[in-house]
Amino acid sequence: MNKKKIILYIFVIGLLSAVSIWYYAFVYSKNNHRDAAKEKGLVVNAPNLAEEYNNNEQNANAKYLDKTLEVTGVVTEVGKNQDGNVTVALKTNDIMTTVFCTLKDSVARVKPEQTVIVKGICIGFTSDVKIKDAYLINP
Repeated sequence: MNKKKIILYIFVIGLLSAVSIWYYAFVYSKNNHRDAAKEKGLVVNAPNLAEEYNNNEQNANAKYLDKTLEVTGVVTEVGKNQDGNVTVALKTNDIMTTVFCTLKDSVARVKPEQTVIVKGICIGFTSDVKIKDAYLINP
């Protein structure tokens, strides 16, 4: 093969790769998320969830990570993240740890000291237990 054909093949492969990556990053991944509202969740309260993560993160990850949870707790803080979604922190028995939930509903009506049930997907533990794509079951 001559150099022009080789360069053309490389260009076509590169273009197809770039289009595929763009599609996956911006179209497919945005439209193909799990919907926690349609899944059955593991029922747990916020203090117990945080305690399990603080006592043994590896065991807690095996039990909760990437699973849908229904977490009951008392709201300590309500805010918004950079995407405009409502965030809710649930009280635990450890002053350094909360259950931090990012709600899908950007206009959720929730107030501090309110007891709520949040259903969402557990994405792990940093200093807080993180729940994403969450819904309020009883606002």
